[in-house]
Amino acid sequence: MRGTTAAGVAWMALLAPFGAGWVEWAAPLLVGAVAAGPVAVASSWAGLGRWLRRAGVLVTPEERRAPAILREVLRDGAGVELGRPAGLGVLAAAEGD
Repeated sequence: MRGTTAAGVAWMALLAPFGAGWVEWAAPLLVGAVAAGPVAVASSWAGLGRWLRRAGVLVTPEERRAPAILREVLRDGAGVELGRPAGLGVLAAAEGD
């Protein structure tokens, strides 16, 4: 991850002498490259992750509000038994062989 951040900083340094327009043009890529490592490390900390989730940062729309079909299943049960996916049973049976 340090390599990605270093590469982003290096590209910024290489583009800067050509004018601010080049850095602005490449900003979507460069900001992502520079921030990737620190964000990955920081978001792996459990306490910070819980705080970010409460603050609504780095969450998907589905995490903020479950889709209607899922809310319906969770509310009514809708005749669906929520259990272990069938695929895992097949794997467990194969391991027993």
